[in-house]
Formats: sequence, C-alpha cells, structure tokens
Amino acid sequence: MGEYLKRLFQSITVLYNGRKKCINLILITLFAFLCLKPMLNSGYYGDDAINSLNPACLKYENRSMLSSNYSLFLQWVKSQGRFYPMAYYGDLVYSVFSTPYSYKFSIMVLVAADLALFYLLLIEFGFSGLFSLAASLSVAAFIQFRIFHDPVLQFHWMMQLVLGYFLLSLLLFMKGLKNGRGIYFFFSVLFYLFSLLTYEISYLFFPFYILAAYYFAGNRKEALKKSLPFVIASGALICVALILRSYPSGIDQRYLVNGDAGAYFVTLGRQLTAGLPLSYYYVDPNNIFTRHTIEYFGNAGHSEILASAVFGIVMLLYMAAGREKETGFFLPVFGALLFVLPALLIASSVKIQKDIGPGFGYIPVYLQQFGFIAMLFSFLELIKRKIGSNRAVAAVLSCCLALFLLLNLQNNRIVVEVFNNGMKYPREILGNYLKGGSSSDLNGKGLVVVVVDGGAPWENKYFFYQQTGKRYNVITESELGALPAGGLPENAVKIKYWYCGGG
Repeated sequence: MGEYLKRLFQSITVLYNGRKKCINLILITLFAFLCLKPMLNSGYYGDDAINSLNPACLKYENRSMLSSNYSLFLQWVKSQGRFYPMAYYGDLVYSVFSTPYSYKFSIMVLVAADLALFYLLLIEFGFSGLFSLAASLSVAAFIQFRIFHDPVLQFHWMMQLVLGYFLLSLLLFMKGLKNGRGIYFFFSVLFYLFSLLTYEISYLFFPFYILAAYYFAGNRKEALKKSLPFVIASGALICVALILRSYPSGIDQRYLVNGDAGAYFVTLGRQLTAGLPLSYYYVDPNNIFTRHTIEYFGNAGHSEILASAVFGIVMLLYMAAGREKETGFFLPVFGALLFVLPALLIASSVKIQKDIGPGFGYIPVYLQQFGFIAMLFSFLELIKRKIGSNRAVAAVLSCCLALFLLLNLQNNRIVVEVFNNGMKYPREILGNYLKGGSSSDLNGKGLVVVVVDGGAPWENKYFFYQQTGKRYNVITESELGALPAGGLPENAVKIKYWYCGGG
C-alpha cells in the first residue's frame, strides 16, 4: 500500500510539473469562486439597483441602446468633464446577464481573470510558479466586501476591466521587451488605451511601463524610449480632462479638484488604509459586526473552512520552499505604485472627499489590494531570507494567514446578508408580487399604481414594466402631493410592501 501511494504521488508530481501553469490557473479560478461565493446570493446594490432597470427603460421608451449611451456620454462630458467613452457598456451587461445571479457570476469570472493575469505577470517577471500562485490566491483571499460603493459587488465590471486591460497591456509590453516583436507593443498600447478610456484612475499608470522597461533594459534612456507611447497616451488624456473641466460654470462642482491640502491628505489616508486586509471589519463603520472576533470562527461554513485549508496549505508550501530568485527592486516598487497611485488621483475629488469615511474606500481600492499583496510578498521574501527553511515559523505564519482569510470570509458573508435585507429581499417581494397571479388587479390599461414606499430606486414604471411587460403609470406616495386637482383616478391601486432602506 505504501509503495502504491508513493508511485501515485510521484505520478501526480510529474503531471503537475508538466502542466504546472495550467493547473495553477485552474486552482486560482476555483479558489476565487470559493472565496467570492457569498456574492452569488446578493442582489443589485447601489448604482446597480438603478442601472439594472436601464434595459427595461429603453424598451419602455422605444429608444436604442446606442443612442442612449451616446447621449449619456455627452451628458457626462458636459456636466462632469469626464471623457471615458468605453465605460458605457453597462446596459449591454444588464441585458445579457439579466438576473442578479448571472450578473454576479460574470463579475466573479472577471475577478478570476484578473487574478490569472496577475499570476502570469509575476511569472513573466521571473518569479516561480509557487510564488505566483500563493500571491494570486492571497489577493482573492483578502478581497473584502463593504456596505458602500463596492467595486466587486457593484459597478458592472468597471474595476475588473480597468485592471484587466492594464495587466494585459503590461504583460504584452514585457513580452515585447523580451523578444522585440512589434506586435506585442502595438497591442500593449491598445489595451492601455482601453484602460484609459474606461476610467480615469489609469491616467497615472505610465510609471509601470518605465519600471518594466528599466527592469529589463537597465538603462534609463532606453526605458524612457520604450515607455514613451504610454507616457504620451496618459498625457493626452490628462490634457483632455483638464480642458473639459476648465469651465467651472458648466461643470458639476463635485467633480472638480479640491485644493484644500488637509481634506486631500485625510481622504488619501482613508483610501490607503481601506486597501489593507480586514480594514472594513476592524473599523466597522456600519456597525454590523456585533460579535466578538472569536465567535465568527465558530460560525464558519464548510466552503469557508475548505477555502482557508487550501490557502493555508499553499502558503505553507510557499513559506517552506526555498528563496525566490533575486528580483531586486521590481516587486516592492510595483506593489507600492499599484497601492498608492489609484488613491493619489481620486483623493483630490470634491465628491470623494465628502463620500468616504474611515473604513470605506472608493472603487479603485480593488486595484490597491493587488498592490498590497505585491508589497506583502516582498516582505515575506525578506522573512524567508532570515528564517531559511524553518518549518515551524512557516507553519505559524501560514496558519495566521488562513485564519485571516476565514475571518474575511465572515466579513463578506455578513456584508451580503445586511445588504440583502435592504436591497435584495424587498425588491424580490415586489417583483414576485408583480409576476404572480396576485397582481391580477393591475390588468387595467393606463392604471395608476401608487407604491407606498420607502424611497427604493426600483419604485417606478420601468421596474413594473420589467416584471410584467405592461405599461403602468407608477407614482410613489411621496409624490401624491404633486398630483393635479382631482387627485387619484378611481381605478388607482395602492401597493404596500416592506422596504427598510439600504445601499
């Protein structure tokens, strides 16, 4: 029996070594799904609660998606001075992924794709497969949900696409540096433009290309020459943004830059600390983590325990392995840039300065989490150089990281539960009523429906049309005072349902 197990283990080892990259990518994907599993039970939150009705709105008003998005693009240019023409794909996303489950699953796929690109990027820079696997799993492990403008639970792929475009661009750039083929540089610039034209946070990402070129060339002049297209692209978009926002009388003041240094550094500090693992849990700005920390460990489910066990094993293998090949300055600088640059830009915004408080972080915090892990693994490499192959220390560190993951998974599950109470279940109650036979009293044409409301974003005619396929004149109780003399018609129907607010 022992000999059989030994041969089986050797066979598995040979198979793994032969297909290491493919197996690691599959493992990263499965682990990401395991960590993000709570979001499959989540609803539409924040802006999604409104924007998910856009496909129904277009049908109701007989408008095309293309013309609607073009009008929206012009509106944002004129009123906010924001030029990001590749960001108007949300209506298509909500149309194709028309249920919360399918929509959230699509986000999980894109998060897994970002983690895969992060893994491939580290491989390209010369790190081992085990190192790159452990780092990618760590990002997935410490993605934390928040009751706020959450970049994973909300915002129709935006942060996932921005980071994905950027990582793919940098990966292609590095391949071009290695083999000198122009086709890699062409597509690298193209995907960088995609990132720039999707969200402004990537305007400051050109230093990554200088860093990569200098890492491979070791020559400042050559590094600047290779990275010049990215510097020019960023400079051009920055100039466009400055020109569009140079007319303060026509621009929404919330989207202008606030020159108050005190407000800037307070916001910067909040955004940076929000990128740290478990920051939302420990600050608890929404007062939702009412138990003691130790109680949450006892409340973990089977999938959460499995995720923590897998993570602990991978981290133990990494910590007990030999040191990585010396890579010098690249990893800590790359991590520091990705952690800091997203926060530097948005901290100057009047809107962001008003919106985020301690424990919160605006949506670029998604990118910062990747940067933090890069810095963390730079630190772990220093520890490994000090302790060598000390398995006892490796085991303790691995157990601590696995427990951190287990706690973070409790954070994510509780956030979804609280969010759902305010945003998912009330919407489902009203939607199920409209779809079911109990709504037969709404069959009259031109019927006025009064929703006795709590101010929910779906309390409108578009939601009723989405659920029933029929056009109703829907008003809310708070709008009754604006009705003309004579008040409600005789065939008006009042619907009262539970909504406690949220999101």
